[in-house]
Amino acid sequence: MENRVVSVLDEIKKRMVGLCVERVFGKEKIILSDTDVIVLCLVRDGEDFIDEFLRYYEKLGVRHIVLLDNGSGDGTLRIARKYFKEYGNVTLLKTDFPFRNLGEMRMRDWMIETFATNKWSLCVDIDEFFDYPYSDRLPLNKFIEYLNINEYTALTTYMLDMFPESHDLYGKDPFVRKNHKYYDLSDIRKDGSRYYGGIKKKLFGFDHSLFKHSLIKFGRDTWRGRAGHGLANGIVADFSSVLLHYRFTKSFLKYVKFCVEEEQHYGNSKKFKVYLQALEGKKVLKIKNENSQILENINQLIEDQFIHVSDSYLGWVDRNDS
Repeated sequence: MENRVVSVLDEIKKRMVGLCVERVFGKEKIILSDTDVIVLCLVRDGEDFIDEFLRYYEKLGVRHIVLLDNGSGDGTLRIARKYFKEYGNVTLLKTDFPFRNLGEMRMRDWMIETFATNKWSLCVDIDEFFDYPYSDRLPLNKFIEYLNINEYTALTTYMLDMFPESHDLYGKDPFVRKNHKYYDLSDIRKDGSRYYGGIKKKLFGFDHSLFKHSLIKFGRDTWRGRAGHGLANGIVADFSSVLLHYRFTKSFLKYVKFCVEEEQHYGNSKKFKVYLQALEGKKVLKIKNENSQILENINQLIEDQFIHVSDSYLGWVDRNDS
């Protein structure tokens, strides 16, 4: 009975999201083929990332990008509009629906159901850059074709924090992805098919989950759990991919303080409270250490055994090498 009540309340919240959304610009209806991918991103104050984010996914080959802005007070909307005028394949929506109490997940659910029912969607944050094994050889449409042929409806993606040698907490330099070239696997632990920890565990002592099903084909037999990042039901592919995560930018300290003040995130933003305590009194955060490596190519992560591939997928790559 309790689970039924929770499900009904979640559905009501999701419908309320739709009533609170306003389209700012871009297409309202996006036509997708079976091998297209649409990027869906809930964003607030994403100015640091949005230019590189939009251009990255354009180059990757996604069909369309939908941004749902949840109260940005920076240049996010202005930069998105400039990109829209240049490329056209972005839709910007805005809403004041509350983020807390899993409101963020109901907003993401609404986006998936509205724009990508029975189609492939990549639900990511503005600081997450998706990549897949052998993307240098296999174009995105052929990558999706492999998932379709094998009747998969979801893909496991692991978060990997990328970072510079050090981070000036009060710096003003703009975010440039190539300057965040290091990663560190030494504090990552595996529990079944999930990873925890990472560089933020080393820096702050907080044991993060690094696991998401970000790429899914939502439909009757595939849907997300109510907490959002993992599936409640679906058929997961026989290989994994990565979300390169960039957080150490000029807005990092401001973002941490905001999350602590608003207490909107899980557990009243408990991880951000841990961050803020660790950052107290610091001006520069030294990140690079003896275990840090430079990421030259996504396929390094296969050799590192951070992501894995199957013989079937490797065969597909060989047969469809671009």
